[in-house]
Amino acid sequence: MAQGGMDGAFTALARRLRSPEWTDDLFGPPRIVGPEFDDLALQTGPADWSPAQAALFTQLQRIKPRHKLAAVVSACNDALILPEWIAHHLAIGVEKIFVYTNDNQDKTEELLRWFAQHAPVTLLPTRLGRPVDVQIKNFHHALFMLPELRLYEWVAFLDSDEFLLPAARFEHSLPKMLDAAPADAAAVLFPWHWRLWRFELTRPEGLLATHYPHATPHYLAKSVTRLDQVASFHQKHFPEFATPKRLYDTAFRPIEQGTNWHLDMKTGEGGWTEHFWGRSFAEFVVKKRRGEALGLTESHFLRDFETYFSWTSPPTAENYHPWPPALLETLQSRLAGFGKDPYFAALRAQIQTSFAAQGAALRQDAALYGVFEEMSRRFAPAG
Repeated sequence: MAQGGMDGAFTALARRLRSPEWTDDLFGPPRIVGPEFDDLALQTGPADWSPAQAALFTQLQRIKPRHKLAAVVSACNDALILPEWIAHHLAIGVEKIFVYTNDNQDKTEELLRWFAQHAPVTLLPTRLGRPVDVQIKNFHHALFMLPELRLYEWVAFLDSDEFLLPAARFEHSLPKMLDAAPADAAAVLFPWHWRLWRFELTRPEGLLATHYPHATPHYLAKSVTRLDQVASFHQKHFPEFATPKRLYDTAFRPIEQGTNWHLDMKTGEGGWTEHFWGRSFAEFVVKKRRGEALGLTESHFLRDFETYFSWTSPPTAENYHPWPPALLETLQSRLAGFGKDPYFAALRAQIQTSFAAQGAALRQDAALYGVFEEMSRRFAPAG
């Protein structure tokens, strides 16, 4: 549906926001983010807005935060890692999680329906009508069609394989870190800590946090932002604003936004985005097929098999960065609490069994297993 088709939704929401009855829970789930919002993926800022969207933007700015911290995440076929992702971000102080999800084949949506009933999680299924960047669509839908997001002073925009990890001096608490941020900080950028993986066809049950203890710094980052005047997230890694705003690194030093500034290395002194991109070959195959299913001719979602083998490095003493023990204990405790529910425990067991079966099927797939064996040899560390 074109921009004009979205205008009805924008106008209706703006009218609803003017109602004195508007409350935190007026916009409760379930909500389907349908194809009528596909054009949000094509927007880069105010120049692309209709008058109705611009009027809604003005109305949204009037919502005053009442809470500290929320997170928005896109997930697709991520049932294997979502319980850990949700437990971790609740452990570091996220109060509310909004999960956009689409085209799942692995019980992700079923799992998220359970979380929506038992944790501060809102499920937002996304349906596409044509090939668009679903993550940009989701982030822009959150900016314009989730007024309850504005009830939080800070919002993290993340992928399901990205785990924010504030530094020990903040007791690994994101609210404590953000309390120390400069008053004029519009966003804090957390650089990627690229979690290194070994070449594994599949991986045993267990936590990402313990299975991948090695990491190296990366120049890309993800942001935790104040929503005031955020006009676009089409860059995905950082917001763009309708009026000039100041970005800070995790040491609370201002980021100078010169030419290609986003390619500069940023400090992880105050925290990292721990990025579990590679993991097992079986999970990479899912990632690769997921990107291809979007039907985009050019996209960062499209990856060659070679990237799985070439984008990691051998583990060394220098890149050994184990998970903080206290935070790990809290994470395990939260997961154990989820597991006390028989339905959740049974569902998670089904997900693990399905993943094991996927690994077994890969061994029987001559073409894919051949790729894994040949490239494992080609990219094996020397020595």
